[in-house]
Amino acid sequence: MAQVDFTNAVIEPYDSGIWDISSLRFNNSGFYDSSGNLINSNSNYSQRLVSATKTTYTYTGVMSASGTEFYISYSGYYKFWKVSNISFSNGDSYSFVIDVDISIV
Repeated sequence: MAQVDFTNAVIEPYDSGIWDISSLRFNNSGFYDSSGNLINSNSNYSQRLVSATKTTYTYTGVMSASGTEFYISYSGYYKFWKVSNISFSNGDSYSFVIDVDISIV
């Protein structure tokens, strides 16, 4: 069991065909592979409002599969964010933070 390295990770919106404002959410602790299979366990996320213009999401858990990318989602069907350029194996633990800057245009 190792710690997943997110140093060079890339996160990008994934076009699941249902884009609206709710598709931008990070408040899901489910990670799915491209086939829609759940690939993490003992998952937890927390959201903290840092300021009126910044929110931080923290994710922790254990990967239950191996791969090089995953999707943050509330179900395997609707994939909102793609995280790639990583490598993980079954049993690896993970802990990472996503900082979100908010602006109203």
